[in-house]
Amino acid sequence: MIFARKNLALLSILALAAQLSLAPALADDGDSQSAPPASAEAAGEWRTNFSESLDQAEKENKLVLADFYTSWCGWCKRLDQTTFADSEFKQYLNEHFIPVKLNAEDHAEGQRTAEKNDVSAYPTGLVFAPNGKVLGRIFGYFDAEQYKAKLVKIAKKAPKHH
Repeated sequence: MIFARKNLALLSILALAAQLSLAPALADDGDSQSAPPASAEAAGEWRTNFSESLDQAEKENKLVLADFYTSWCGWCKRLDQTTFADSEFKQYLNEHFIPVKLNAEDHAEGQRTAEKNDVSAYPTGLVFAPNGKVLGRIFGYFDAEQYKAKLVKIAKKAPKHH
């Protein structure tokens, strides 16, 4: 009897711990449309059309940073709220890149672009030349300083357009 009570108590504690640890991941703000999260829009000049972003990159002699995300991805949301919201990061990003957010599941162009470029984990950042060639990949979450360092490294290797 004591053994059964201990097991039941242990199972109850484990179930509660599992619920609490999953709560943030399961929380949904009800916004599962294909537009990028509001925090991403506030983070800078994020576009949502990949083709237009490539055209704009050609005109401005910049590279394209495509941030592939999903509505359920907790690390994607954290990237939006921290890294992409950092003022120094935003300044660097907008000076050197045309940033575009692509929902890899809820948006047709995002799905096609993700499939074409073998994106299957989120968040994933791909740096493109204006001709659509992938120049570099950034997998996962990084703080603003780390993410910027990765972008700088990729941009230095990029062929010049002029």
